[in-house]
Amino acid sequence: MKPVLFLKTFPLSFFKWCAAILIFWGSIDFCLAQTPPIYNVRDYGATGNGTTIDSPAINSAIAVASNNGGGTVEFPAGTYLCQSIHLLSNVTLYLDSGCTIEGASSGYDPVEPNAYANYQDFGHAYFHDALIWGENLSNIAIIGSNPTSTSTNSLITGNGHLSTGLAAGSYSIGDGDKVLSLRSCNNVTVSGVTITKSGHFGILANNTTNMYVENVNLLCSSSRDAFNLISSRHVHVTNSNIQGSDDAMVLKSDYALGEVLNSEDICVDNDAIISTGNNATQFGSETVGNFSDVDFLNLVITGAGKAGIGLTTNDGAVISGVTYDNLTMSNCATPIFMHIANRGSAPGSPPPVGQIENVSINNVTSTHASDDGRAFTSTLMGYPGAAGFPVVNVQNVVLNNVSVSNIGGIITTSNPSDTSGYAPQNISSWPAYGWFLRYANGISYNNNCQTHLDSPDGRPAIYSAPAPGGSVISQ
Repeated sequence: MKPVLFLKTFPLSFFKWCAAILIFWGSIDFCLAQTPPIYNVRDYGATGNGTTIDSPAINSAIAVASNNGGGTVEFPAGTYLCQSIHLLSNVTLYLDSGCTIEGASSGYDPVEPNAYANYQDFGHAYFHDALIWGENLSNIAIIGSNPTSTSTNSLITGNGHLSTGLAAGSYSIGDGDKVLSLRSCNNVTVSGVTITKSGHFGILANNTTNMYVENVNLLCSSSRDAFNLISSRHVHVTNSNIQGSDDAMVLKSDYALGEVLNSEDICVDNDAIISTGNNATQFGSETVGNFSDVDFLNLVITGAGKAGIGLTTNDGAVISGVTYDNLTMSNCATPIFMHIANRGSAPGSPPPVGQIENVSINNVTSTHASDDGRAFTSTLMGYPGAAGFPVVNVQNVVLNNVSVSNIGGIITTSNPSDTSGYAPQNISSWPAYGWFLRYANGISYNNNCQTHLDSPDGRPAIYSAPAPGGSVISQ
């Protein structure tokens, strides 16, 4: 799938709506996204003085705009101290240059009831404990005035008041743990804003359809996850800077909404991505619904405490039809990591085992495979079979012009035991410096695939264990 074709998947009405909200005004030193009529939050009592709680006035302006059929709610320059802001259909929030929406120390909306909360952790199971949230909405947007800004213009910040680890036993009413939370929304645009100090999530979007994210700075390396895109369809994330201390740009499918929902037609392109402690791009760990037709294109990844390219299925999902093309990676503890596990947290008895298949990796260069003292080997590892389940291979992975490296200096030939863990560090050792393959079948290395060591060690470039049903590697 090419980006130009990806655009064709959106309904024409969505692009008409985007065209209406993305217009230039004045000297075009910034992109102004306003659809008339315009509702200025100051006219509804917001002060922007940084000390008064302005969210009641802001929510009044949003409600009036939505009740009148839609429009733009404008935030002039100032600092708006807020508890939970409630998005509503057909409303654009427009942040002028010099505007900051800042999270209050407490007073966020309480979490909603969820009978399915035990299938995933607290942060994924609830949506209302957020600085900005919307549920069952259509035609919504958050637009900033200066998409090239890195921190000062059109800023949305949790201000250090959003938690990175709420749990059922630690939650108190008024706590918040995410900046932007979307549940079952359609036709969503986020552009030209910077999100910082975001708690558990910069953006959490579950069951979102037709979402366009462009020129967004998700600067969440002092928080946790940058962007969790869950069980969503027809999504384009482009020209953005995505930073997390936990997962940065991650695709998931959980059971928070009480049903198995698939993810498809997703394109992440022309982005700069870093995870200081986890995965830069990742599938999982929550993986209940299937994933298909997903592209990661033209990315610069500058660090990952786990994997630069990570694909894990742990809860029964089939991951198929995924393409990576033109990625430059550095300082990733593991350049490429694929693993099939069965941790039993999906609905059904017994819970299913997932699959990883039909993956294409092209024109990828990864240098200095280490981060924060970690140095792991690129790994393709399927499911070993247990408790009545058969072996499930990672299969049909084609690599073209892929170069991976390792810092080396490790003298070991030990063969690790099977692991049910979904992180690279759950594997105890690697008998190869370039590629470790177990329960993998139909893996093709073509057209100038290479492995490199910074310092020599005693391991071969590739170790592959025979897989049932056929050859492991073709070259």
